[in-house]
Amino acid sequence: MKEQLYFLNLILFSFLISCCNDDDMMIKEPDGMVVDCSEMDCSTQEDFYGVGVMNEECWIADNTELEINTPSAMILVNLRKYESNSIDGYLYFIINKLTDLNDTIWLGFSYSNVPIPNVARTKYTYLEDHSIVGDFDFSPDDELTYNDFLIIDYFNQDTSIVEGHFQVRFPQRSVNHFVNAPNSMNIQCGRFRVSEF
Repeated sequence: MKEQLYFLNLILFSFLISCCNDDDMMIKEPDGMVVDCSEMDCSTQEDFYGVGVMNEECWIADNTELEINTPSAMILVNLRKYESNSIDGYLYFIINKLTDLNDTIWLGFSYSNVPIPNVARTKYTYLEDHSIVGDFDFSPDDELTYNDFLIIDYFNQDTSIVEGHFQVRFPQRSVNHFVNAPNSMNIQCGRFRVSEF
């Protein structure tokens, strides 16, 4: 019996090695996603910020918020941009309690009551007077691309400061006609420094 299990494991291991080479294991960026971040000056003098290259243009959040250890999340990062006509845009990341902050966090869709380890819920929502008037999002049917990610570079629980960088391309668009929103949303070279206080 032991010999059969050993032989079966050996066959399975050989199959896994032969079917997967190093190129299959590498994360590849799709065409059009590569931006030289050093050529884009999306900097700000603020102590706490959220910046990135949105659809090849500089994007700087006007306000940042951080909540730590909420009932449904370990960390909630909210980057707010004052849009036009009393409409605000909110880019947020909800990092669930099963996530290892020392590892890459994949961005996509996850239910708050069924958290997936190392998958953060992310969305860009347009609000007008506290009413949702549009969003860019992931649907439950969207598979992880592994091109949409968030990496926590620094987290100090004593000072409640979190720093990170990210990139995301939202596959779903649902925006009312009166919202001045782009046809698609692709954020690269994103980075933030936020505080709970």
